[in-house]
Amino acid sequence: MKNSLLDKQIKEAKINLNYFFMVMIVKIIKQSILLTTILLINQLFDTLIINIITLFFTICSIFIIYKIVEHYNYILNDIKNTFSNVDFTYIVDTYFIKESLLKKVVKYGK
Repeated sequence: MKNSLLDKQIKEAKINLNYFFMVMIVKIIKQSILLTTILLINQLFDTLIINIITLFFTICSIFIIYKIVEHYNYILNDIKNTFSNVDFTYIVDTYFIKESLLKKVVKYGK
């Protein structure tokens, strides 16, 4: 009975590990898309004020990405250290990424 409960907890931990990993990836992708958009606007309108705003936003964006990685790395390491003898693997779920990034897009023709 104890082994079945432990197996259930390990299975849930693997699911949670993959969920938090995917959330981290989605947040990094969103921030990178926002940074890319700002940098493209900077290339279109090359003025001093927009360059200063872009520089400030780039520094803030790098800091935000660092904080996201630091926060989720703490959670992922906590899950791994709780079950130190179990091998965890990261599974990239493309469906989760698609739903998280494009969930507000209206799909016509279906």
